[in-house]
Amino acid sequence: MSELFKIEKDIPIPLDLNREYSRSLREQMPLDEMEVGDSFFVTTPENKTQQQHRIVISNNVKYYSRITGKHFTVRNADSGVRVWRTENR
Repeated sequence: MSELFKIEKDIPIPLDLNREYSRSLREQMPLDEMEVGDSFFVTTPENKTQQQHRIVISNNVKYYSRITGKHFTVRNADSGVRVWRTENR
């Protein structure tokens, strides 16, 4: 048995806070209500960097876009992230 890798049993998996944060954002984003040219702004929370926040927003928007075929653009803006509904290509 390797000293470097010790197998342990019955260790609980910690809650994935990023997954919970992402899921809560996905449920709140008004993507299904948006028309081409509409946008919304999401302020970056204090416990996230703007890059971390944009990644979470972008991943949720991409997921929604794949399901619906609608297109969006996500950009950093001031102290947060802005999402625009764009034309389908």
